[in-house]
Amino acid sequence: MSQEKVELRNYGKHKPVVSSRTTVINRGGSLPFGGGVTSQRSSTLRMSMGGGPSYAAGTLAGLSHKGVNDVISTRDKEKKDMQGLNERFASYIEKVRFLEAQNKALLAEIERLKKLKGFDVSEIKELYENELAECRNVIDDLSKEKAKFDSTLVGLQDALDDEKRERFAAEKENAELRNKLDRLNDQIGEYEGEVATLRGRVNGLEDEVGKLRAANKRLQEDICRLRADLDEETRKRIEAECKAQAIEEDLTFRLNVADAEIKELTALLDRDKGTEMRDIWKGEMSKAVSELQKEYDNQLAAIRADCEMRMESQLRELQAGVNRDNMEAAQAKEEVKKLKSKMGGMNPRIGELEAENAKLLAQLRQLQIDYGDLEADRDREVSDLKTQIETLSMQMEAVMQELQVLQDAKLSLELEISCYRKLLEGEEQSLKHVVESASGARSKGANQLADIVQKSNSGKSDKPDDGGMVFKVQMKSPSSLPMKETSPTDGSNKGLSSSESVGKMVVNRTCRGNITFDNAKADGTVVTLANNTAPGRGSKSTNIQGWKIRRFIKEKEKYSYEIKDNITLGPGQTLNIYTQGSADEAGPNDIVANIITWGGGAGSFQLFDKENDRPSTIAHEMAHTIGITHEQKRSDRDGYVTVHFDAIVEDKVKNFDKDQTYNYHPYDIESIMHYQQEAFSNGNGNTIDVADENLAFLIRSRGSMTYYDVSDILTAYKCSSKCNKKTAPACKYGILNHKCECYCMDGFVGVTCDTIETDSDCGGSIDLTHGEEKIITSPNYPEKYPTGKLCRWVVRNSDGWLPQIIIEDLHLTANTVSHCYHWLEIQYNLPGQTGIRKCGEIVNEKWSASTDSGGTMILTFDSKYVANRPAEAGFRARLKLIGKGCRSEPCVHGKCIQTSPDAKFQCICDIGFKGELCDQMKEKTSLRCSFEVDTKCIFTNIEENDDFQWSLFKGASTSAGTGPTHAYKGQYYMLAEMSNPRIPNDKARLVTKVKFPGVDRCLRFYYSMFGQNVGTLNVLMAGKGRAEEIVWTKSGNQGDRWKEAAIFIPSTTDLKLIIEAVRGNDWDSDIAIDEIIISYGKCREVSKECLTTSNGAEYKGTLSITENGQTCKDWKSVSHSFGTQLNNNVNYCRNPDNKARPWCYTGSGTGSWEYCDVPQCDNDECLHSKNGYEYQGVVSTTKTGRECQRWDSQFPHDHKYSSLSAHENFCRNPNGEQPFPWCYTTDSKIKWDYCDIERCSSSHKPHECKKTEKGIEYFGTISKTMKGRTCKRWDKAGSTKAKSSLGDQENYCRNVGKRDKPWCFTDDPKRKWHYCDIPSCVKPDLTECLQSEYGLEYSGKLNTTEQGLACLPWTQTDLKFYGLNLKGHENYCRNIVIRERPWCYVEQGWDYCKIPRCTASPKECLEDSKGEKYFGTTNTAKDGFMCRRWDSDWVQKKTQGNFMFLKDQENYCRWTKMMPGPWCFTTNPNPKNSYGHEFCNIPYC
Repeated sequence: MSQEKVELRNYGKHKPVVSSRTTVINRGGSLPFGGGVTSQRSSTLRMSMGGGPSYAAGTLAGLSHKGVNDVISTRDKEKKDMQGLNERFASYIEKVRFLEAQNKALLAEIERLKKLKGFDVSEIKELYENELAECRNVIDDLSKEKAKFDSTLVGLQDALDDEKRERFAAEKENAELRNKLDRLNDQIGEYEGEVATLRGRVNGLEDEVGKLRAANKRLQEDICRLRADLDEETRKRIEAECKAQAIEEDLTFRLNVADAEIKELTALLDRDKGTEMRDIWKGEMSKAVSELQKEYDNQLAAIRADCEMRMESQLRELQAGVNRDNMEAAQAKEEVKKLKSKMGGMNPRIGELEAENAKLLAQLRQLQIDYGDLEADRDREVSDLKTQIETLSMQMEAVMQELQVLQDAKLSLELEISCYRKLLEGEEQSLKHVVESASGARSKGANQLADIVQKSNSGKSDKPDDGGMVFKVQMKSPSSLPMKETSPTDGSNKGLSSSESVGKMVVNRTCRGNITFDNAKADGTVVTLANNTAPGRGSKSTNIQGWKIRRFIKEKEKYSYEIKDNITLGPGQTLNIYTQGSADEAGPNDIVANIITWGGGAGSFQLFDKENDRPSTIAHEMAHTIGITHEQKRSDRDGYVTVHFDAIVEDKVKNFDKDQTYNYHPYDIESIMHYQQEAFSNGNGNTIDVADENLAFLIRSRGSMTYYDVSDILTAYKCSSKCNKKTAPACKYGILNHKCECYCMDGFVGVTCDTIETDSDCGGSIDLTHGEEKIITSPNYPEKYPTGKLCRWVVRNSDGWLPQIIIEDLHLTANTVSHCYHWLEIQYNLPGQTGIRKCGEIVNEKWSASTDSGGTMILTFDSKYVANRPAEAGFRARLKLIGKGCRSEPCVHGKCIQTSPDAKFQCICDIGFKGELCDQMKEKTSLRCSFEVDTKCIFTNIEENDDFQWSLFKGASTSAGTGPTHAYKGQYYMLAEMSNPRIPNDKARLVTKVKFPGVDRCLRFYYSMFGQNVGTLNVLMAGKGRAEEIVWTKSGNQGDRWKEAAIFIPSTTDLKLIIEAVRGNDWDSDIAIDEIIISYGKCREVSKECLTTSNGAEYKGTLSITENGQTCKDWKSVSHSFGTQLNNNVNYCRNPDNKARPWCYTGSGTGSWEYCDVPQCDNDECLHSKNGYEYQGVVSTTKTGRECQRWDSQFPHDHKYSSLSAHENFCRNPNGEQPFPWCYTTDSKIKWDYCDIERCSSSHKPHECKKTEKGIEYFGTISKTMKGRTCKRWDKAGSTKAKSSLGDQENYCRNVGKRDKPWCFTDDPKRKWHYCDIPSCVKPDLTECLQSEYGLEYSGKLNTTEQGLACLPWTQTDLKFYGLNLKGHENYCRNIVIRERPWCYVEQGWDYCKIPRCTASPKECLEDSKGEKYFGTTNTAKDGFMCRRWDSDWVQKKTQGNFMFLKDQENYCRWTKMMPGPWCFTTNPNPKNSYGHEFCNIPYC
């Protein structure tokens, strides 16, 4: 007996925590307690009990497999619970029996006492007997219910087994039908592919016929032109012969005259001299005449030989051209005849295929109809099953409610038994106190206290830092209220505001009050304070005399300064506080502190008012006097803060011990009752750390009670217990106070706190459902938002899901010390608590509501509080719902998926990762970091061993003359911005955050290092037992373009990679990186088997198979006109005549040729289409990790895709035949397998242009054909193959089926599809076009003539004898000896080259010292006079026509040979130079 008594006493001290119940116990009667105190009760027990649930026929068939498992699990749990309840009931029955026996003894004692004092206990006896009878009835009812539940459970299990068998049979039949339909679709797709190929071949042949006809016509025109040239040459020869004859006659006449003169002279000599003298003169004269005759004969012979040689050469050239043209014309006729014959043979086959295709389409339509019927039946059945499941769920919920009623009844009985024991032991006074507490008795003083609390918080501040958080209260009896406790009052925990220094800048910190930090230089010379209220509305001036500034470095106070001067800061005013070391820079309105420096580098500043935040201390101590304990002493604190007892001073440890508290509301970090992080520290660091570091700024950030402080008091003192529940308002975003009015959270007004404080044209309430996404933006986004705006959104969900905001793009005004002038506040933790503020530049940042938020998140855009600052572009954010399990982003490298809002989740791993949480990296995988929105990166910014952070950037860098103008690929890249406050040798670091398996790897990335003072870019690696070491480095200006780096990373355990940017000597030293790829194995050289230009004219690879699988002919075996140099290329695909892409001959004639399938070098590493037909990337392993077989190999598996030889062993989907890219494997047991390639994210914006002529990679949004017709949707028009590939591509132009360019289906009755006009992405190369008519400036690499003839090297021509500089010109077209346009020598003379005129605007600056490439529009000389036109008569007369090659250049300044820079002929009437020319002033680029 004594033992049972002890057990009952101990149980009576237990304080169970129960939820609200529906059980109501009423008792009646009076009990005489000492002093005549009475209590009236009615004693009846009312419960909602029902029989076992009844189910309609077929209801159980609707349960899904998952639902069945849930029901079984629930029933098992209920069984165990019922068993436990039965055991407890048995214990209770034993205790009741014990009490009955005890009562018998007590009855005897009572009889004895009655006889002594006349005390009647009949009423107590009757009360006990009634209660025991009710208890027995309850036990009987529970036993019956248990039996009913057991029988129902057996029936449910049998029905579930039957449903499982039926469901499995239906799924098997459905799978067979789907497989059959897939096989038919594949067969139809193959036939359609064959038909499309044949049609494409016919179209190609028709195009070739057209080309041959055009060539024939061109040859005939050439023959006519050559005949005209021959006639002209004949005419010239005749003229030359006539001229030679005239010269000969003239010489004969002159000889005769000379002979006559000689004879006269001889006669004179004979007369004057003797015979001897005559003989001498005769001999001399004869010798002279003989020499003259000989010289004349030699010159005449040379002229005649040269004319004959030139004539014979021209005749031979004409004859050879005519013969060649005749041969080519004959070949063309033969080819046309063959093609016509082949086309005639193909027509019957095409007809057969079309008939067979129509038959298959009819079968497919019938199958689709049958399948639709089956789907409709299945949908109806699913709908019925869902209805039955909902009915079952409602019935199960009713059962659970009944169970809850039973449990509550049991707890009530337990409490009643405890009360009986207390009564028997004579604890009347204690029971009286319990009764008074339960009935809501409250003193007048409590009402007055509630009034005081209400008034202390009624004047809600509109300052940006006001808000509220949720806090817990420990209530004690009025007689045991604690004495006033002293909270820490030293300066260590009274910071009014704090802000990160520029060393580590964070833009989401907030400062309380209107005085805050506005700036702090990184060199520690000056700190600026500001009054951040705008003049006018709500403006406030503040006297800061006696305020203190404290500088903390590594959590230790280094410097402190108290403002001695009587200074008042008005709205918008600032105050600079210089150090003694920088006193010379201080102005008349600045002050100089008595310290040497504020200290540079990372750390924080804290500002203290002269009262050391005294109002918050008073409110804190006042709360203690009414029974509220410290927030950090709550029983549930461990999920929110961590207390470091080893850092607390010894006599204050008790202030941090946990208490048993009534946690009425969620934990409130912002509470006035919460200690600061460094409170009562013994010097060993913080005493409190906040679990969510983003909320640490909230600790003691207010000077008054928060919303949740007030709510705790109102709840604990039951201040609204006297309110009429029928007439009292239902507070939506607030709590009912003692005046029966709603006390609202900040941001809400109205009688029921349901009106959102926001501007009328923005904000509002957003109710999200799971799977739904919504977009919110600032007003006018992406244009500048208006100032003076306040937009507040309340995002909520009542089904247990949590709201999440993804900030896609944000540009809000901020200063350099993380102070927000305009901001987006995110209240993600608690709706009544101050949120974090986001400003500055942000891309792709996520914030999820906490589990304490109740499914509500409040977002506030504010450009109103500081309206005098300039606006920026604003923000765009996406809203969606996530489950509780996904809130903490548990999937390290994957996507978190939840089908219900509870904590259960599933991780869908990113490519290359595995594990339950996607935290294990596969060994043979490649990782990519593109920095685009909605993509994860393997690198992250770090806070250690660096001085500033890399920034995500879009577009051109902000500083002129440094940094890139765009990303290498996509829209975003990482930029190390080197402007102030950066100083020389500052470092920014990116570090890998994944665990790499120990294998060799290759790191590739693209970098930009453009600027006059660029510093250094380093790549470092470290690992287990391996200190950091530089494995790659680059310094100095690398030019205004992206460059590629490839670095081998040897196998290292616990590998860590670091990309480090080091600032140069000045601001113009920005460094950027993009498109990082870490691949498995050693670095492979960039494949030559790919194209770097759109048409592949540069291709020098070894592919020798066409796209149709034909083997190429040796170039030597075909009589072509591309020169002998091409014969050295064996039979490799080439593009000597600038066709659309590389090609080769497939027959002996020049008319038999085909294109080759050579991929582009630069491709997207993701899929745009449903089946990835366009994929040209470099993934070469299957989803099971097997290495792919090379396409040019037939081992270990034979295949028919030899045309893909240039694609190495990369995954492909030839002709879109499969639902996903695939490859043959190197495993002899597994022939082929699909590859694991990610889909392109929504942020991956495709180009609105095509990189290649065919445009297979084009995935833009053009939806009109070349003729202006609107395209049809792919999912409603076209073949099954097109639908399977492009069903999700709306009506955009695409190139599926390997046509010549992107196309689409139209409603044209004559032709089902048309090509689209997609512009080329290739920017015009100014070196491959002419800036002037004569083209003397041309320096491109075209080396074929208008007639398709190959150019000869200049060094093999006669020009080398003229002293011309021919180095570097090779065999490219030039205008070295001025002709009408660029030309070159060929094997039979020379020919002009066909080079287009430039269409792009030239640069208006000099790219080199001389300005040789300048073709801008400057037309004013240095002397200020306009330039003369180059084709003017004045210039032509002055120069005798020497500058006619510039006749199309108007009057623009130009460079010519022998001149040091661009010049022109000036209109100055008194020019400095007699020649009349003057140089021009043109800036350098």
